[in-house]
Amino acid sequence: MQLLVALTTVPVMLGLVIESASTVGIPTVIGSSGRPRSGRVVHYNGGPLTWGSHANCRAQVRQMHAYHRARGWAGIGYHLLICWHGVVLTGRGIYRVGAHAPGANASHVGVQFMLGGSQRPSAAQLAAFVALAAWLAARGVKASVTGHRDWNSTSCPGDHLYRRVRSGDWGSGDSGDRSVPPAPTFSYWTVAGVRVPTGDPWLLRGMRGTPVLRLQEGLKKWRPSLLPQYGADGSFGQETEDAVEALQRARGIRIDGVYGTESAAELRRALSSSASKPSGPDPLVVDGRLGELTAKAVQRALQVEDDGVWGPVTVRAMQLRCGLRGRAVDGILGPQTTRAVQRRVGLTSRAVDGIWPSVRAVSKAGIVTLNSGVVSQTTRELQKTVNARRF
Repeated sequence: MQLLVALTTVPVMLGLVIESASTVGIPTVIGSSGRPRSGRVVHYNGGPLTWGSHANCRAQVRQMHAYHRARGWAGIGYHLLICWHGVVLTGRGIYRVGAHAPGANASHVGVQFMLGGSQRPSAAQLAAFVALAAWLAARGVKASVTGHRDWNSTSCPGDHLYRRVRSGDWGSGDSGDRSVPPAPTFSYWTVAGVRVPTGDPWLLRGMRGTPVLRLQEGLKKWRPSLLPQYGADGSFGQETEDAVEALQRARGIRIDGVYGTESAAELRRALSSSASKPSGPDPLVVDGRLGELTAKAVQRALQVEDDGVWGPVTVRAMQLRCGLRGRAVDGILGPQTTRAVQRRVGLTSRAVDGIWPSVRAVSKAGIVTLNSGVVSQTTRELQKTVNARRF
């Protein structure tokens, strides 16, 4: 067997390559320091993952890191991950406390096989898992192997991997003769006359094929100005990534350019809304959610471009409408502006607190990132005021 060598990886022993967190593209320090040494806990993704170039594997780890951060964790919870190609990608690393299985986080190394659903491990993944055991043993980690379901009520790591956990058989099995990973099954929704992927598996930069084409068609149906250079060509490049980010920004969800289940749900809502929208302005649904539709209605009331983005132009116009003047008209949606909006929409003095739970963060450029699922009284009263044409 040849020693695997790559400029961006660390060859640590025959048949095993471990990529550092910096190579993967995530922080090198996540969570508190620790020394989990009691064994390994095996995990999988749950939903199926897409395969392709190894760059996709790194992108998926970055997506997991962002998802775990959004759940309030310090970052990706697994210590190590093994991709289809048999490369071990560093998550937290073996000198940190994990966030992968309550009861085992400080004592056991969490190892995720990057697959899910009915997908089975490749021969390269299994070989890497075996080689990894020797590497970990040299660093004091015991040989014990358990599954996530041994610690918590969960189906993880799936029946196939769990049978291997119980039997100790990490040989090639029925996946040993597969040189090419099977294509994951994609499902679709039909919305506004187009079929759009459900986001499980993910779609991300570097992928090609029918699922990407359907995504692009859905994005152009939602906003025809997107994808101006290449259009719906079935190739997920920079232009498609920018279009996905435009969707995420407009709908107030995490902006990462990866089309997953959250982005798919928002595209479905956006297409459904545009398909059912009558001619002329229609009243907002008073649901307390601060998103694209509320932004557009406020922008029309303020007579600025109704692009659905909560940015500095919209905020300045809102500040002026709410009676702010001078330095207070800075295009930044902060506590002072929030209090002015709360007074404008008629909240009681006790409720005028400068806190808008629907707003997650505001960048230095004034772009607002939203908590799209959060319902707030300020947003609800704003929607009522806009509907009554009193804003």
